[in-house]
Amino acid sequence: MINHNELWLSTKQVAQKYNLKPDTLKKQRYLKTGLPWRRIGKLVRYNDLSIKQYLEDNLHGK
Repeated sequence: MINHNELWLSTKQVAQKYNLKPDTLKKQRYLKTGLPWRRIGKLVRYNDLSIKQYLEDNLHGK
């Protein structure tokens, strides 16, 4: 279930915030790797808290 108080970012916003290319995010979605994302209707969105948790878990060898 989507919590509307959470911050959901577009591909472009994630790319800018985390210094990634939108094409990299698209490729990761296709390969089912990388940052967690969800499709909300026709839109692809990234939950900012989920991204931070993913990065913490994967960058610190958890």
